[in-house]
Amino acid sequence: MHCAGLGKEADIENAAEIALALKRFELKKLQSYIRIMEQMGEKLNIAHMKSLPEKYSGDVFVFDGESISMCKS
Repeated sequence: MHCAGLGKEADIENAAEIALALKRFELKKLQSYIRIMEQMGEKLNIAHMKSLPEKYSGDVFVFDGESISMCKS
């Protein structure tokens, strides 16, 4: 990950602590994605996914694992 920082000097021990915390965070997030994929099972198979009807006119919510976005169609 890139971090612009706060413009303060950090000693090597503090930098190592921060790096370890970020690594743990990313691993937990990855483990969470893996659990979701395991729970979804065959539903993630592209052959089982459905498209919106051609004349669909409602809102569409997209969840990318980090945020939820609403798209107007």
